[in-house]
Amino acid sequence: PTSGAVRVASYTYELLNPANHTAGPVNDSFTLLVRDYSGDTATQTFRIAIADDGPVARLDEDQTLGFPLLMSTGNVITGQGTLTPATARDSAGADGGLQLVAGNAVGGATVNATGGVVNLTGQYGTLVLQADGRYTYQVTNTVFSTAVDDRFVYTVRDADGTQASSELVIHVQPLTGGPGS
Repeated sequence: PTSGAVRVASYTYELLNPANHTAGPVNDSFTLLVRDYSGDTATQTFRIAIADDGPVARLDEDQTLGFPLLMSTGNVITGQGTLTPATARDSAGADGGLQLVAGNAVGGATVNATGGVVNLTGQYGTLVLQADGRYTYQVTNTVFSTAVDDRFVYTVRDADGTQASSELVIHVQPLTGGPGS
């Protein structure tokens, strides 16, 4: 290269540990030393603004029969045991540490986790959510003749405190062909 030619430097940046965004924006700074062909040097601070990508909570769906002794189980964080495990998996983003912290029956009051557990009463059954996303749903109201949905909202939080919410919809099918139907 000739004198006065400009070279462009490139870089990659990998976040190795969660960045705590609870106090606001987070930056990582480096001092760069640049040397030209004649040996002259200059320094400049290079600043990288680390975006808080936050968790993403995705819709979960499950189904059960409208019989009080039947339980439906799954996991709203991993999507396992739901009707759509491939698309229901929540993500923690770069911060990691995803856990369930609250929930509510749609239209009801929010219930914060106590001892890592959220107990909710829906229109047709009860839902117990664990901090790791596992849930158990049990039908308690069998007074319906067509399929109904029991809807719940759950909230997850990542390692730096960012929250996201989504729904768990339980499709409850009526009993047919048995006694009393």
